[in-house]
Amino acid sequence: MRCCLGHVYSPPTLDITGIHDIGVAVYKCFPSSVIRPPHFNSNPINLHGIIGRGMLNLPVNPIYSGLCPSCGREADAYSIMNYGVCRKCFRQNTSYKLGLIEYNRSIESEIVEFEEYFRRATRGYSLWGSQRIWLKRLFKGENTSIIAPTGIGKTTLLLTFSLYMSSRYRKKILILAPTSSLAKQIYNRLSLMAKSTGYNGKIVFYDSSSRKSMRDEIIDRIRKDDYDILVITNAFLSRHPALFERKFFDIVIADDVDSILNRSKNIIRLLNMLGYDQETIMLARELTDLRSRLLVLKANGLEDKYNEALKKYLDIEAKLREAKSKNRHGQIMVASATGRARGPYIAVMRELLEFDVTGITLYARDVCDTYIVTEKNKILQWIYRIVSKIGPGGIILISSFHPLKHSISIDELVGYLNRNTDYRIAKATPANVKKLLDGRVDIVIGSGSYYGVSVRGIDSPERIKYIVFIGTPCFSIEINNLLANIRTLYRMLIHLSENGYDVREYMIKLSKILRYINRKEYRIITSLLKERITIDDVSNTKIIEWYNIVKEIMEYTVNKLKEILDMKQKIVVGTIVLIKHGSKYLGLIPDLMTYIQASGRTSRLYNGDMTHGLSIIIEDRELEELVKALELKMKFINRETSFKKFTRINLKRELEKIKKSRSRSGSSYNIHFKTILLVVESPTKARTIANFFGKPARRRIGQLIVYETPIVEGNKIVYLNILATRGHIFDLTTDPSRGLYGLEYNVSNEEYNPVYNTIKRCRLCGHQFSHGSICPRCGSTSIYDALEVVNVLRKLASEVDEILIGTDPDIEGEKIAFDIYLIVKPLNNHVYRVEFHEITRKELEKALKEKRAININLVQAQLYRRILDRIIGFSLSTELWNKFNKHWLGAGRVQTPVLGWIIDAYRKWKEKQCIAVSIMAGSEKPYLPIRICIDSGEAAKEIYEELMREGKIVIRVIDRFEKIVKPKPPYTTDELLYDASRIGIPASLAMKLAQELFESGLITYHRTDSTYVSNTGIEIAKNYAKEKGLSEYLVLRHWGDKGTHEAIRPTHPWDAIDLEKALAEGLINIPIYLTPLHIRLYDLIFRRFMSSQMREYSVLCIKAIAEIPRKYSVEVEIPYMVKSHGFDLVAKPVVYTWLPSTNIMELNITKIRKYRTSREKLMDHGLTIKKMKEVGIGRPSTYASILSKIRRHGYVIESKKKKYLIPTKTGIEVYNYLIENYPDLVSIETTRYMEKLIDMITIGAVDAIEAIEDILSRLISHKLIDHEWYITRKLAKASS
Repeated sequence: MRCCLGHVYSPPTLDITGIHDIGVAVYKCFPSSVIRPPHFNSNPINLHGIIGRGMLNLPVNPIYSGLCPSCGREADAYSIMNYGVCRKCFRQNTSYKLGLIEYNRSIESEIVEFEEYFRRATRGYSLWGSQRIWLKRLFKGENTSIIAPTGIGKTTLLLTFSLYMSSRYRKKILILAPTSSLAKQIYNRLSLMAKSTGYNGKIVFYDSSSRKSMRDEIIDRIRKDDYDILVITNAFLSRHPALFERKFFDIVIADDVDSILNRSKNIIRLLNMLGYDQETIMLARELTDLRSRLLVLKANGLEDKYNEALKKYLDIEAKLREAKSKNRHGQIMVASATGRARGPYIAVMRELLEFDVTGITLYARDVCDTYIVTEKNKILQWIYRIVSKIGPGGIILISSFHPLKHSISIDELVGYLNRNTDYRIAKATPANVKKLLDGRVDIVIGSGSYYGVSVRGIDSPERIKYIVFIGTPCFSIEINNLLANIRTLYRMLIHLSENGYDVREYMIKLSKILRYINRKEYRIITSLLKERITIDDVSNTKIIEWYNIVKEIMEYTVNKLKEILDMKQKIVVGTIVLIKHGSKYLGLIPDLMTYIQASGRTSRLYNGDMTHGLSIIIEDRELEELVKALELKMKFINRETSFKKFTRINLKRELEKIKKSRSRSGSSYNIHFKTILLVVESPTKARTIANFFGKPARRRIGQLIVYETPIVEGNKIVYLNILATRGHIFDLTTDPSRGLYGLEYNVSNEEYNPVYNTIKRCRLCGHQFSHGSICPRCGSTSIYDALEVVNVLRKLASEVDEILIGTDPDIEGEKIAFDIYLIVKPLNNHVYRVEFHEITRKELEKALKEKRAININLVQAQLYRRILDRIIGFSLSTELWNKFNKHWLGAGRVQTPVLGWIIDAYRKWKEKQCIAVSIMAGSEKPYLPIRICIDSGEAAKEIYEELMREGKIVIRVIDRFEKIVKPKPPYTTDELLYDASRIGIPASLAMKLAQELFESGLITYHRTDSTYVSNTGIEIAKNYAKEKGLSEYLVLRHWGDKGTHEAIRPTHPWDAIDLEKALAEGLINIPIYLTPLHIRLYDLIFRRFMSSQMREYSVLCIKAIAEIPRKYSVEVEIPYMVKSHGFDLVAKPVVYTWLPSTNIMELNITKIRKYRTSREKLMDHGLTIKKMKEVGIGRPSTYASILSKIRRHGYVIESKKKKYLIPTKTGIEVYNYLIENYPDLVSIETTRYMEKLIDMITIGAVDAIEAIEDILSRLISHKLIDHEWYITRKLAKASS
C-alpha cells in the first residue's frame, strides 16, 4: 500500500478494507515537528457539550476493548470522558500515538503550505469551506468524487492541486475534459496559474483546432511521455486508445465525470491508467455481478444457492484483495454537477477505487427562476423582447425532447435574431462558444440536451448572465414504454379510478404483485414489457405469470388513455403530462438534471461570491403544467425554490443584481461555511435525512457510505456528513475470562465494569457475536467487525467542525450515542446529542438548534437493563441446558411470564372447545356475520345442514337506538401492534414495517406510550382536511400533555392513496422499496390519527335476535345508517345500509361453514402485547422482540392463518420448571419491579449499583452464579 506521497507500507492483517491504512507510515512523509496532537494535555478534558464541567463519576463504568486512542488497548468510559485516554496512559502522561491524529496534524500542516500556493495561483484568493473539505481528502490520497453545482470552485481547486503535486512531488497528471472548449479553458487557466506560482513543469494540451503539424507533435510527445501535466478531451482518449495502453498516471482528474463515465470502455481505460490490470478489473466485475445475484437469491428464499454463491463471492473477494495489493495504484479525482454516471462498470470502479460518483446539490445557487406561458406563434416575439431588454451574455436552448423543437429550429432562431437585433447571435458550436467567452459573440443558441456543449461546455461567470429555455426541459417517452414501469402503471390506474373508470380489479392484481416482487424481478418484467428481452429469455414461472398479468393491465390502460387523448389531447397525472403529438402518444416528464446543469451556468463562484443569474422558461400554453411539475420536483431538492412569472418580476432590479454580483472585487469569500458530522444508527434514516436537501453525494469509506449534503440559509452553508452505525457498535463480551458473564467489579473504585467488545457478524452464516475472530456457529473467519465503524467515525471526526449524534430517542439510542461520543471525543471537542421524533426536514432543522448533552441517567439505565438481561438470561439458560440437555433453550425476566399467559390461554381454550357455525348473510356487501358456538357436535351438524337447506335466516328487531361513536387517540406502540395483528400483520413484522416507515420520514417515532399530538401534527390534520374538504368535521385535540415522545402519526398530510401517487411520480425519494404491507400499515396509522382530530359520529343501530334452527338464537347489534358524520369519513366503519327497514327480516345466506373452535380466545401477538402493557412489563421497544425470542427458543408455534400462539411441549415443561424453582426471578411482580427500577434509574432516583446488587443477591440465593466470585467481591469491598 502507498500513502498519498507514494511511500510504501504494509497494512495490519485485520480485514477492514479501506480503513486499516488510515494514518499509517506518516513519519516517512512529514517531519516529527508537525505531529503533536491538537487536543492532548495532561489535564482533564472539558466536557462541554455532554455533561457540563468537572469530573464525572460513573457507578456502572463500562470498559471498551480497543477504545484508548493512545495505546489502542481497552479503556473505561470514565477515563475517556475525563482524560481522553485510558487510566494507564493518563498516569504515564503518554503522548498520543494514534496514527489518525498524527496524520491529521500532518495534513493540516500540508494544507497551510498549499493555501499559500493557492493564493499565488489564484492571485490572492483563499480556500473556502467546501474546497478545504475536498483538499483534506486529496492530501490523504483518497480517490475523491467532488459532486457539487457548477461554479462552486471544483475545477479551480483541482487545477491548483495538480500544479502543486506535480511541482512538489513530481507526480504525473492527466486532466480529462468533456469538450474541447472546456479543455482549452483548463489549459489557459493552468498556464496562468503556472506563471503565478513559478511552475516550470511541462503542461501539454491537445488542441483539435490547431494545425496538423502541431497536433502530430503533441501526439508524439504523449507517446514519449514528454509531459508532466497532460490535458485532453474524453473524445481524444476514445479515438487514441493505443496511446494510453501501458501508461500510468499518479493522478487522474476527470472534470465533468458524467460525460466520460457513460461508456464502459472509458472506465476500463481509466482503471488501466491507474494501475489496475485486466485480471483485477474482471475479478471486480465478477464480484459486483455476484453481489446482485446474492440479493436476488436471498429475496427468493433460495438458501442453498445463496450459500453456494456467498462462498464463491468470499473466495473472489479474497482473490481481488490479493490482486489489488500487487500493483501500485494512482489517485483519481472526478468532478460533476450531478453525479449521473450509471452502468455495470460504474459498480466495478466503485469496487476498485472505493468511492461513488453520485449526488446533486443546490447549495449557493443564486438563480431567479422564471417562466412565460404563451401561444406557439408568439414565442419568437418573446425571445426578441428578452434579448432586446437584457442584451449580451445569454444562452438560448431549445429543449431537445419537447414538442416545441418541431416548431422552432436553431438556424431559424439565429437568423431571426441576427436580422432583428444588433447583437451577434451564433449557433452553439465549440468554436462559437469560444467566441462567446472572449466577447466576439453575444448570445449562443443550442440544443438543451444534458450532454450538449451549450449545457456543459461553458464556464464563464463574468460573461453568462441569463439563460432562456424554449420549452421546459423534459423527457419524452412513448406511452407504452412509460407504462412499462409498474409503479407508473399503478399511478395511471389510480387516475382512471378517480375519474370514474372501473379498474378496481386491476388495481388489486397489481397491488398484489407489488407486494411480493423484488427489484430484480421488477427490472426483468420492465424489460419484457419494453421488448428488450423475450419471454424465451426467462425461465422463472412466477415472473412469467406476473408478466402476463401486468401485460394485460398495461394493454388495457394504454388503450384507455389513448381513447381519452383522442378526445382531450392532454391528460395531466401529477407531474406527468400525457399528450397526443401527431400520431404518437407521449408522456412528458420534467428533466430536473438538465435544468439544474444549464441554469447553473449563470450562477457560479466568482470573486469570492456567487454570481446572480436569470433563468427563463418559455412554455407553450397547452403544456404550462410542465413548468409547475418542474417546480414541484425542484422543491423536493430545495423547498425555497419558486418559479415566478417573468412578467411579474422587477427586471430592472434583477439586472442590477446580475451586474453587481459580477463587479464585486476582493479576495475574501462572502459565504460562511461549517462542517457537521451527523451520526445515526440506521442506513435508511441516513438516506432519508440526506435526501432532504437534494440528491446527496455519496462517499465510500471501506464498506460504509457517508452521505454529504449542504443546508443553505442565506450566505451560510452547513455541510452535513451523515453516517449510519448500523445499530449498536459494542455489546457485552461473552469472553468467559471476563468476570460474571462479562460483568466485572473494580474494588478500588467501587464500581461495576461491564466489558464491551465491538460486535462481529459472520459474513457466511450471518451469526452475530462479540468475542473472538472466528464464527462460533459455522467456524468461518470471514467476519465483519464493527471496529470498521469505530475507525470511520474517528476519521470523520477529525475532518469536521462539529459532531451531532442523532440516534433514536430512547435508552437504547442514548447508549449508542454514548458509545459514539466515547469514540470521537479524543478527536473533536464539539460533540452533542440531538433527537428526532420524526424524520422530516423541519425536525432536523429544529434538532440542529436544540443540541443537548448525553443523558448519563439514561445510559446507566440501559447498562443496568443489559446487565440484568445478561446475568438473569445466562444464569437461567445455563440451568435449563443442564436440566433438559438442550443448548438452544433460554429464559428471561419478561419472556417467562409472557410464556405463562400463552400456556394459560391455551389451557382455557382446550377446556372451552365447541363447534362454531358461522354465517355470512345478506344480498350485497358488506355481508352480515353471525356466529354461534354449540357444545354438541351432532346438534351443530344438524343446524348446519338445516341452514344449508333453507338458505335463509330470520332476524327479529327488538330495539332501535342511536349510538354515539367517539374517536380514539392516535396510536401508541401497543395499540398499533394490536390492530396490526387484527389485519394479519404479526408484531415483529409490524415493528419492522413501522421502523422503516419512521426511518423513511413517513411517520413519527414508533416506540412510544404517549398519545400526545404536537402542533405540527395538528397542522398536518388541518392541511389534509382542507385539501379533502373535511374542515367542518375537525375537532383538533392534543390528547394529553407533552412528554418525551409523541403519538405515532403521519408526517405529511397524505393518506395512503396520496402516498402511492407521490411514489409513482417520483415526488418523494424513499430510500427503501415500499411494499403494499408498508402502505397498509401506514393507512392504519393515518386513519387512526385523522380520526383522532375529527368529531364523533352518530350511527343508527338495531338490536336484534338472529333465529337459528333447533331453538338457538344469537343477539346481534347492527349499525345500518350514519345519522351525523364525523371521523367515519376517514375511518370507514362497516355500516349495513342495505338492511331492510322492517322489524322482521329474512336474509339470504351467502356463505356458511362449520368448524371446531373455543369460547375462549388463544393469545395472538396483539392480545399478548396488550396484556404486557396492561400488566406493566416490557416496553414499547421490546414488545415484539420478546415474542420473537419465545418463538426462537421453540416454546411456541404460530397457527398459519390467524397467527395464534400455541405453546409446545418444551415450552410448557420449561415454564413449569422455572415457575416452580425460581418464582422470585420470573414472576410478574418481580419483572414489574425490575422495570420500575429501570424507570427510577432514568430519572436519577435509584443508583444503578444498588439495583445490580439486588439482582446479584437473588441469583446467589438460588446458586445460579459463581459463589466464589460473589463472595470474593463482597469481601474485597468490605475490606476496602
